[in-house]
Amino acid sequence: MFRDDKGFTLIELVIVVAIFGILLAIAMAALSNSSAHARDNSCKSNLRNIDTAIEMYKGSHNSAVPTTIDELISANDLKTKPREPHSGYGDYTIVGGHARADADHQIY
Repeated sequence: MFRDDKGFTLIELVIVVAIFGILLAIAMAALSNSSAHARDNSCKSNLRNIDTAIEMYKGSHNSAVPTTIDELISANDLKTKPREPHSGYGDYTIVGGHARADADHQIY
């Protein structure tokens, strides 16, 4: 009895689909992890920029500490209000002369 070898068997196709599924799951996990890492780095960068603007404000206002982000913007020490990447609502405040992120995640 001769067999026609022109196609794939069902089991071969199932194995290939399973391998693609496993690779896709690994890729999605890596992508999710890198997105969270990027948001954390963006938040840290925003906090450093606000802290730099606070120091510039203190230098031009006789060491007075601003109480809000809007004071930094009106004094032209900060160009725009940065948006907090975890919530997207710009939840940054100034506490004790330093910037803080007031979101549901870890405060840096």
